[in-house]
Amino acid sequence: MLLLALALLPATGPRVRIDLNQEWEFRRASDKWSRATLPHSPWTRPLGADEIWQGVTEYRRGLDETSQMRGRRVLLTLEAAMQSSEVMLNGQRVGGRQGGYLPVVIDLTGKLKPHNEIRVRVDNSNNPLIPPGKPQKELDFMYGCGLYRNAYLTVTGPLYITDSILEDKPHSGGIYVTEPLVSARRSVVRVRTHIRNSSPRPRTFRLVQLLKDRTGRIATQSQTKETLAAGTDTQFAQDLTVANPKLWSPDSPYLYSLETEIEETGRDEDEVVTRVGIRSVEVSREKGFLLNGRPVRLVGTNRHQDYPWIGIALSDAAQYRDAVLIKRAGHNIVRLSHYPQSPAFLDACDDLGIMTIPCAAGWQFMNNDPVFRARVDQDIRELIRRDRNHPSAVLWETNLNETYAPNDVADEWNVAAKEESLDGRILTSGDGRKGSPWDVIYNQWRDKDMSRPQDANPEKPGYIREYGDYEFGGAHSSSRVRFADGQDALMRQAWNEVWSLNRYRPQYPWTMGAGTWVMFDHNVPWDFRISACGLADLFRRPKPAYWFFASQEAKAPMAKVETYRDKIVVFTNCDEVALSLDGKRLATERPRGGPATAYDKARPFDGSNTGNLAHPPVVFERPRADGVIRVDGFAHGRLVASDVLRPAGKPVRLKVWEEDMGRPLQADGADAVFVRAAVVDGKGVIVTGAEGSIRFAASGAGTIAGEAEVPLEMGVASELIRGTTRPGAISVSARLVGGNLAGSSVVRSR
Repeated sequence: MLLLALALLPATGPRVRIDLNQEWEFRRASDKWSRATLPHSPWTRPLGADEIWQGVTEYRRGLDETSQMRGRRVLLTLEAAMQSSEVMLNGQRVGGRQGGYLPVVIDLTGKLKPHNEIRVRVDNSNNPLIPPGKPQKELDFMYGCGLYRNAYLTVTGPLYITDSILEDKPHSGGIYVTEPLVSARRSVVRVRTHIRNSSPRPRTFRLVQLLKDRTGRIATQSQTKETLAAGTDTQFAQDLTVANPKLWSPDSPYLYSLETEIEETGRDEDEVVTRVGIRSVEVSREKGFLLNGRPVRLVGTNRHQDYPWIGIALSDAAQYRDAVLIKRAGHNIVRLSHYPQSPAFLDACDDLGIMTIPCAAGWQFMNNDPVFRARVDQDIRELIRRDRNHPSAVLWETNLNETYAPNDVADEWNVAAKEESLDGRILTSGDGRKGSPWDVIYNQWRDKDMSRPQDANPEKPGYIREYGDYEFGGAHSSSRVRFADGQDALMRQAWNEVWSLNRYRPQYPWTMGAGTWVMFDHNVPWDFRISACGLADLFRRPKPAYWFFASQEAKAPMAKVETYRDKIVVFTNCDEVALSLDGKRLATERPRGGPATAYDKARPFDGSNTGNLAHPPVVFERPRADGVIRVDGFAHGRLVASDVLRPAGKPVRLKVWEEDMGRPLQADGADAVFVRAAVVDGKGVIVTGAEGSIRFAASGAGTIAGEAEVPLEMGVASELIRGTTRPGAISVSARLVGGNLAGSSVVRSR
């Protein structure tokens, strides 16, 4: 009898993660089954169309039970499914989720056969009971569709570290890391580990915590001997003291590796690795935002997780590339509007040193139905449980954006967040009204004087969550410009940002900072097709406004020359700039801060409305003669930065190149990078007046992810190239439609 019982015990051994991104099939409605690799969008949105697709998509894949799984605990995780999901195993429902932005986690233990089929049904139809709840045609962003993030299995033995989403317990489940003491001389890292013993006997084990630095050296460690009775679970707390720690900050995003191990009789039963950034956050009306005890002015932006053609189905590498662009623009914080975004993006922000404001899913819609309110509460809790260990997550937007909920409802949401908090780790933020419970109140907008006060809760600090767009014309804002609108329109957007930032900076520290709306253009489901208010366009091509922000916060010297009507405008952090034409110096100027004026009295780049900026733009009169314009930036009399603006000659060819932001195309079948084709003259200068369309083609280890024909905008067209599952070279060719200009390049996937 004893031998039989031992034979039925689940197998032991270390944790295994099994990727499930490949070998899927999908179909929409009555379509035929087609192959799919996750992250996946079952619908390609045409450029320039107000088309949307909503409905049911089905996915399926086989799953053979391997020796790694047999007799062990098996969890299936779908990182997100848009938006109502139902998961079937061998024809039986095993789980699902009513909400499209957070994980679906299902325990498959004891349910697997030697050969299995997983089916997932996802439905992105309008549903007022699922946050954000607003009908798609009235929403200011696209829901998207499909299984648009990663999928994987987690396999463990019966003594294991739990999953925070599956456990569904306040401030518990999995690993929860906080820092009750933070200083450059000595810090304490508190690790709470939730462990479950699902075996039929008591288990005695060692719980080991190893905190390792970047070199793999153990910075500190702790271990304790514990016992769990059969069928029980407990959260264990251990403190790790770190001498002379390297603290995490945007300027120095140092990450430690925390290895949490369960050891029994000399054998590893389970292990989880958590990246740890040691840092503290405090907020107050008097001091503003303090990171590690030091004041930091928040220089922010907002981000939609959205691409042309494939919408929300970004690969992990694409998430990283977005973070690189945000960092290069000088932003130290990004609001993840208006829904939980990919864990891979937060990982990138941890790496690069970008603070984040994770957000619950919501936009201008509130439903008092108890079902909706309960789902908002659950979204808040699961958002925090998923992202709480990211050092980049410093504020949590646990309200529904622009709903201005009554205080009793807001209190419910705030309580949900605070119940998930330990050691004060969770600080909330949200739209303000008198008595709002959030730790940080978003500044209001006041039409009569185009101002953003935070006087609804004058005892609390404020943050301007969005600026630079809506105040300049609403849905028809002069900040909503595409490259096709031309240089002057693009520079008008940049001026709006100059005027706004100059206006709001004096509100520091009681206004801790401000976030421009928005980093990237994004898809909308109505007649605009694309909301073009980004500092970069939907293809991640930076606009002049991008370079203005980069000049304000850049660590290295920079100078970027732009034109606006009869002016030369230089976005720079240098203390002196020289202007030359065809090698002859014409003028030298220093940055000058001009007086503030009302917006309707200002003239773009006339020297006004710059007195509060860290680095006012340098403005010259534009030379009357054509020629090569060069600007040289000096610091303490030494040349440190330059930029050149060359007049374009006759178009002679297409220049083709990729922009991978230092993260090469991944050979995983889902990653995609932007490739650009520009009409250039004999010297390689882009002919910005070139019009028409470019037809792209790809061969080898990759394909075109979008439409083959893309319009030129100021001489440049952008395409999205996706790799296959095998590394190799992708030959990308481009040809001007109806013309004889052509070019090519090679993209390599790894």
